[in-house]
Amino acid sequence: MTGRWFGPGFRLGKVMGPKGQSVEERTSGDFDSAWFCDLSFTEDERNGPFTGLAVVKDPELAASLKDRGVEKAVCGGEETYFLLDNVDYPWEPKGRAATGFPSEKELSDLFATAAHGALDCS
Repeated sequence: MTGRWFGPGFRLGKVMGPKGQSVEERTSGDFDSAWFCDLSFTEDERNGPFTGLAVVKDPELAASLKDRGVEKAVCGGEETYFLLDNVDYPWEPKGRAATGFPSEKELSDLFATAAHGALDCS
């Protein structure tokens, strides 16, 4: 999967759900204020998204994120927050690894690197 929102900089590699499902992206918002993306496996409405990504510039929304351990950068001259939320998806570590989904640390690094490049962050 290549994230169409960050172009070629964000790649998850070959990720497949426990039953061979592909990954589906659901995005909302925009990079000027707040952008959100939920990643889920197709045909898995029961469990919902397995991770969420966000880029937040809106000052009011950003204020609520400051104590959540999010990454902060200055992008295009504006304070910007990057949030990775590994929601309560029901999988064990071995199950997660079997899907090809990167570890939390790897995913965080991939997301931050792609976002910094795409949004002109310092």
